[in-house]
Order: sequence, then C-alpha cells, then structure tokens
Amino acid sequence: MTYTSTSGSAIDGRFTVNDDGTDQDDAFVGGFLTHRLQTDPLNAAYWTDIETNYSAAGVIQSRIVNQDNGIKVTQNFTAGVLTSTLHEDTLDAFG
Repeated sequence: MTYTSTSGSAIDGRFTVNDDGTDQDDAFVGGFLTHRLQTDPLNAAYWTDIETNYSAAGVIQSRIVNQDNGIKVTQNFTAGVLTSTLHEDTLDAFG
C-alpha cells in the first residue's frame, strides 16, 4: 500500500507499507528524492533501519544503518561515490 502526497505537479512525499511488514518513508524536494527511511517495525527478533539522504539533484550523500544488535554503519558519499565508512558498536560499553 502506498500513500503519495504532491505539491502542484511534483511529488513531495510517499509512504509505502510492503507485504512483508517493512515500510519506506520518502521525502522529495522539487520532485527529487532527498530522504528515505526504511524500517521493519513488525520484526521483533531482528530489525534494521536504513536512513539515506540525497542532494536536491537526487545524488546520494549519506546512509546510516542501525541494526538491533547495536551495530551502526555511517557512510558518506561525494558526488555519489562512497568516501568514508564508520562502523560503531553502540551497545559495547567498554569500547
């Protein structure tokens, strides 16, 4: 099921719930995708949230992946090319 909102003739938002329970929330500026959040709210045993940000021209700028095991991966892109990746264990109290 997909819900879409528009501003004039340009899309400015879209929310999708898939058959497997995952959902995707997209934001647009001037018709270009600028932000996407993908979640799995129904899976209590294992879930991953993926947040992706795009430039106004639709080129990927960053991606953050959060997993239920505490692993967080942050990726940065320049002109759509991966330039850095940071892996963190957010549940490890001792570093």
